[in-house]
Order: sequence, then structure tokens, then C-alpha cells
Amino acid sequence: AQTKQKTTEAFDSIFYHTYMETATTDLDKALHTADSLYQSSKTDIHKIRSLMLISDMYHRKANRDSSIYYAKVAEDIAHNANIFDWQAVYFPPNTETWECINKVAFT
Repeated sequence: AQTKQKTTEAFDSIFYHTYMETATTDLDKALHTADSLYQSSKTDIHKIRSLMLISDMYHRKANRDSSIYYAKVAEDIAHNANIFDWQAVYFPPNTETWECINKVAFT
């Protein structure tokens, strides 16, 4: 349990730093870090959060197609894993995926 908590704390620290600081100065580095977070994610929540971070980086780079793609992958994981709170808040019914790309989660 303590290892899981440390993993979550490490993930959160990297996530927040990437979103709040790195992304404001170097989008390519932030995108690389977000991809690394995704590759090392052990839980569906971490996968979803890192994919939404990737989506946001592409949105900031004005790459709408990639932004939508990664948000859709995150949505699919939330749906397949029955993570209902994510589906309800970040991917509400009757909402286009592109409307969700700015909802990077801090939960």
C-alpha cells in the first residue's frame, strides 16, 4: 500500500510540474514527459490522466487531430474499465470528444 502511495505521489508531482511549468515554456519537452508518464502508468487512472495531458499538449500546439485522438483513447479506457466518475465528469454523454480535451484531471 505504501509503494502504491509513493507511486501516486511521484506521478502527481511529475504530472503537475509538467502541466503547470514545463508546458508553459517547452511544449515538446512537456509532451515527451507526458508520453513517458503514460508509458510508465500502472493504473487506468494514471493512463487516463497522462493521455489527457498528452491531449492538452497537442491542443496547445494547435494539433486538433492528435488532441482528439488521445482524448478518445482516454475516454475508451475510462469506459472499458467502468471508471464512472471519469466518464461522468470528463466525458459526459452527448458531448463531443473535442469538448473534453481541456478537462485535464487533478483527481
